[in-house]
Amino acid sequence: MSVVARRVVVIGAPVALGLVELWHPQFAEGAEATLLPVADRWLVIHLLQLLLFTLLALAVYLSVDGVAGLAASIARIGAIIFAGFYVALDAVAGIATGVLARAANDLAPAERTTVATAIDTLFEHPLVGGGSSLLTVVASAVWLVAVLAAALALRRDGAHRVAVVLVALSAFLFPLGHLPPNAQLALGCFAAGVALAEFGPRVPRPA
Repeated sequence: MSVVARRVVVIGAPVALGLVELWHPQFAEGAEATLLPVADRWLVIHLLQLLLFTLLALAVYLSVDGVAGLAASIARIGAIIFAGFYVALDAVAGIATGVLARAANDLAPAERTTVATAIDTLFEHPLVGGGSSLLTVVASAVWLVAVLAAALALRRDGAHRVAVVLVALSAFLFPLGHLPPNAQLALGCFAAGVALAEFGPRVPRPA
């Protein structure tokens, strides 16, 4: 991959995802009240997220491209694992519920309520749901480890301390959720951090 293409992915992926997440609907009062009225938007956003979360993982991977050491290796491996878990989460809690919500809008009221209940059950599932499910917790933990490792690797490679702090902040912020405004703050920190690491001043490598 050329330097320009790598920089487009590393900086552009988190920015693009942050912009898309501005239109992410909240899911707070049950499917029939909150998801069915915005079913089309919900489905489109989560289809886009399949690509954007994969690109975000690639951005983490490429952020330490050419950097040697254990931290960089952990960042690369973690980025791959994060992509797998978060795409699975998006497919279940996002796309599957969106397909059901669109179908429910074409049903009679009694049938619609039944499908809405199924959506709630799927979204709140303790293993694969969109709340505090096992899949969500694992994906968030992997992001935390991978991005913290990337921040450490960048520091050892001579990135400015501000860049390192911004990337590290994104490691802690993103697991808090990908809804506004946290998504924009977390992804903005990552984009700004890696941009500074790419274009900013270099500092002597620590011993």
